[in-house]
Amino acid sequence: MDPDIEAHRHQDHGLLQESLALIGPVAGDLVASCCDQLFGENPEVRAMFPDGADHQRERLLEAITALAALYDRPDSLMPVLTALGRHHARGGVRPSQYDLVGDAFLRALERFGGMAWTAPYAAAWARAYTFVAEEAMAAAAATPPTERWATALVG
Repeated sequence: MDPDIEAHRHQDHGLLQESLALIGPVAGDLVASCCDQLFGENPEVRAMFPDGADHQRERLLEAITALAALYDRPDSLMPVLTALGRHHARGGVRPSQYDLVGDAFLRALERFGGMAWTAPYAAAWARAYTFVAEEAMAAAAATPPTERWATALVG
């Protein structure tokens, strides 16, 4: 795990919760904007979400809330992040695509946070997203190739 993430984890947990309270009233719009931006700038990514935009937005909103709530207890997040990484591996998600999602997400947070958005909030969310992405990518890399291929062939 990234030592910078670990060094800031407890402070970042408070910042995540504080900022989530700030963006909570517009969280649905924030997530929709993030997805629209991601798919608009990277149309090739849209095909990776066959469940439909509404379903993906709902899942992203749930994930953001869970991350803010459990960030100080990474062991509680690990089963979800492992499952996420394995699911992404089966769907063909590449490591570079985590960067695309992170960029869209962090820009949407800043946009919807408005004048109340601070550099500490931005840094805490960047570290939190990095943690999520690193753990999911590690799980994806550990997914047996036969599991990835079988899903690709069936899909």
